[in-house]
Parts: sequence; C-alpha cells; structure tokens
Amino acid sequence: MSRTYYFKERVHFPDIDAGGAMYHGRYLDYFDKARQAMLIGHGIDHNDLIKNGYALVVVEANLRYFKPVRLGDTLNIYSRLVRKSDKVAIVEQLLTTTPLRDEDLAMPFSDVTSRVHLAKVHLVGVDLKLQKSSKFPAELGAAFAAMMVPQPLS
Repeated sequence: MSRTYYFKERVHFPDIDAGGAMYHGRYLDYFDKARQAMLIGHGIDHNDLIKNGYALVVVEANLRYFKPVRLGDTLNIYSRLVRKSDKVAIVEQLLTTTPLRDEDLAMPFSDVTSRVHLAKVHLVGVDLKLQKSSKFPAELGAAFAAMMVPQPLS
C-alpha cells in the first residue's frame, strides 16, 4: 500500500468567491476530505473510533497558498504521514492542479514546482470520556506506523 495517498476532486460553484477563485477557507474542507480518505484507505474509520470513545482532532493546521484555483479546476491532493508520537500524528498535504509524476513524490512537498497549496496538519488522539489527549489505541498506532514515510521528507 502506498505511503502517499492520492485524492482527486473538482472545485464546485459554492466554493468560489466573488472574484471567481476558491475561497481560502474551503481549502481546509478539501484537505480534510483527502485526509479522511487516506485514513479510510488504511483501515481507520472515524465512526469506529468514536463508537469506542476515541477521536482524532485537528489541533494545528499550517497552510501556505501559492496560487488560486478556479471553478471546475481539478484538485489533486497528496497526503502522507510524516511524524508520529504516542498521541500526535502530523500529515503533510500537497494540492496541485496537475497530477504528479513518481519522481515528484520522492521529494519534499515544498520543492514540488507545480504546487498550488501546502498544508501540515497536527492530529491529536482524544479520549472522548475524559475529554483529554490520550495515546493512540494499539491498532491505530500500528496503522500509523505502517503509513509513515520512510524518512523525513521536509
């Protein structure tokens, strides 16, 4: 299974602003969809986590815009887990309007010349009963370990 997950979507009319570009806040929604698809692709379902009293919560998101996307553009979003501890997972995400080549995926996302937007998202595991951070359950920690890129890429 790939350690970089690919998600594809088109920009929809409700996502654009009066200037015809996608509203800056909507990028977070697309990154969230891509991240959820990545987790599901690796056997992690938030519904199951929540039923067991556990959740992954975004506690920090660093975003960098390079150029706008417009109505009808295809968004190619690449997500990969770059760091993990007992309670925190960091996912890097790259958005382009053209699909990447294999050699692009081997470099830091910040070096990809076709980048449109970059995100680095920090997820924390939370025990829902205690309402505080908690170690990842064993199966989630194992899934994250399998998802990690082999070495730090950025």
